[in-house]
Amino acid sequence: MPPERVKPAQPTAHTGREPRSRLDRPCDACRRHKHMCMIPVRGEPCVSCRVRDKECTFLIGPTARKRKRPDAGPSSQPERSREPSSSVGLDWDAAPSPRVPLQPRTDDGVPLDDEAEDEETHFVGLGFFGLLPRDAGAATFSRHATLAFRQVSSDPRRPAYFIKHPSLLYGRGPSSASAALDEVRRLCAPVAPDIPARALHLFTTITLPALPFVHPRRLAQSNPPALVAGIVAHCTSYIPEIRHLHRALWQQALLALEDEYRQPRLRTLQLALLILTSRPSENVGQREIGLARAAGCAHLLGLHMDSSVWALPAWEVSVRTQIWWTLFIHDKWPALLYGRPSNLHHSNYNVPLPSVGEDASSASFLATCRLTLIADKLLERFFSVHAITAPQGELTRLAALEGILADLEAFEDGLPDPLRSTTGLAPTGVRSFQLSLCGLYVITHRTIIEALPSGGVHISLAHSRALDACERLSALVLSLTDADRAAFWMPYSSHHISNAASLLLRLALAHTDGALACTASLVHGLVDMYSTTRWDIAEAALRRIAVVLAVGSRELPLAETYRTVADTLGMSAAPEGEATDQLLESLGVGQADWLDADLSWLDSAMLFGALDSAGLSEVV
Repeated sequence: MPPERVKPAQPTAHTGREPRSRLDRPCDACRRHKHMCMIPVRGEPCVSCRVRDKECTFLIGPTARKRKRPDAGPSSQPERSREPSSSVGLDWDAAPSPRVPLQPRTDDGVPLDDEAEDEETHFVGLGFFGLLPRDAGAATFSRHATLAFRQVSSDPRRPAYFIKHPSLLYGRGPSSASAALDEVRRLCAPVAPDIPARALHLFTTITLPALPFVHPRRLAQSNPPALVAGIVAHCTSYIPEIRHLHRALWQQALLALEDEYRQPRLRTLQLALLILTSRPSENVGQREIGLARAAGCAHLLGLHMDSSVWALPAWEVSVRTQIWWTLFIHDKWPALLYGRPSNLHHSNYNVPLPSVGEDASSASFLATCRLTLIADKLLERFFSVHAITAPQGELTRLAALEGILADLEAFEDGLPDPLRSTTGLAPTGVRSFQLSLCGLYVITHRTIIEALPSGGVHISLAHSRALDACERLSALVLSLTDADRAAFWMPYSSHHISNAASLLLRLALAHTDGALACTASLVHGLVDMYSTTRWDIAEAALRRIAVVLAVGSRELPLAETYRTVADTLGMSAAPEGEATDQLLESLGVGQADWLDADLSWLDSAMLFGALDSAGLSEVV
């Protein structure tokens, strides 16, 4: 139990005055960190100190306020310090479990991922082999009667079995992976014959450093047809000359993936992840199905298990770890942003975090993995079916949210300098990670606002903190250079931007000073970016923002801002109110049902998910 805090009932020599009531005055820790100090019961520690297991005191006296002289220059502010939460094991140099090196080791082993055309390898649980011998670290498959199996773990306490299974290629169509690549080459030939080579180079220099789910040397050696076809389609966001071929190229990549799933192996998952990583992400429904399919394939191949003690080549151990964490990232963020269940639960995997090289892009991959673990905590505690249908009490939820904020602050404090700096030329992947970090702050502060009673005494402070988070994200987006926009970006990056704009409009409806100005600045900045460089992230964000602008214009002076967005995107600049009526009518919502309703639902990702799933993202 936390130590009892000092009761400030009497004047002390330290303070020089009698402090105000604890219900009216923030404690010392919340005052230093500028946290919302919530004291539900007089004499009890505040919520923030209770979460951090800190002593809740009122010893610090009032801040000395000096009248500024007319000729005085800007005063220097002391650097803000943070005390990391004692419950957060997110120190940058201390991984929660042993890491698997990205670079190849010197030892060798027999790979599970072979190129056999008539067999495939499946992971099976311990119960399947209850009566078979547990030969630790077997280098080859042992055949018993009609069954071939291999126990790959060198740790007899944690056996891991794989079986050889005949490849049953039923229903295989005429479009094989090789045929898909041939068609991709034919489509690109009129543009330039070297498009596939250029795409491979751009993939390995822009995408792969930030999301290393493919071994670059093995890719160069083997050039698997299905994966190469997918890489060319993936690079339509990097090569403007082939953007008009986007749909045709992805048609071939998806045909190649269908062929790959008939004989699943690591390269099958690599192609699936490549599709999930690519922009623009148009078919939300098929992405969701493809994600669940990839999760099933990962379990089939045993990627949810720690392979660091398996008798496998170093490259395979490394690639298995990278593929798993890339899949984990793609599973958790869309689940959080769209309000849908995730496919991977923390109780069903034990894969350690990967190690990284010295470059900032590799560091951004590890940082994104760690950030996703925090996002998963928020997802499970507040957006899972259980959390929604059986919510905890207000104080419990607020304490959990303060704990998540403490995790984020401790995590951010431990980041290396290249991942913290927002100025200068950033390596590929760094800006995408920074946007995800800002986006998670926005979602967390939005959840805090939703957890507080609307007329509570703390709601104004919650609005102020949420505005700070939105302004930080907006400043990052508006500071992006052409080189930053040409680097790697996660496909869900636009959602972070539109979430911030939605929360800003919610704050503006609550009469929070500065929210409306920040909204206008962000929207006009996105319009400029899209007008000059056709940045797809800006376009996707603006299409979602247009929805909330159209609805919000009934309460706020946003009609001109909406018309600017509509003109930029070539959308119908309908008279005020008409676009909103058409949108909600398409969703089956009658006008009388929503006109006088609270507009706080606008910042929910559920709306955006409904629009995308219904194909209405462009109906405004």
